[in-house]
Amino acid sequence: MRWFFPSLPYQINLAVRNTEFHYPQPLMRLVTALVPREALFNASALTIIYWVAMTAGVLALIGLGTRPALLVYALCYGFFVSHAYSYGDVHIVRHCTSFSCWHSRSRRRGIGSRSMP
Repeated sequence: MRWFFPSLPYQINLAVRNTEFHYPQPLMRLVTALVPREALFNASALTIIYWVAMTAGVLALIGLGTRPALLVYALCYGFFVSHAYSYGDVHIVRHCTSFSCWHSRSRRRGIGSRSMP
């Protein structure tokens, strides 16, 4: 869970150094419509959200309130990913590469083709 979660220092660096979003994601637009940017996108608030997510992840891992804990973890994860993408600093080259590799392998195996064996 910790290995795949967005880096907290990176998130704080983005929020502190940038005063506005370059390409705000839909989730960031919703959050900034409800909460002022100055109140939520600072080091202390991002740290609190990060530790809420980590706590929810651990609770889900050990089985205490798994469904609500996974919901909180997923919302926090989505928040941090949308936050990183909203500054235009993260690129999705890895996703395009992995999809093209998967697609080329599936075509060789006959998955998705109309020809009968």
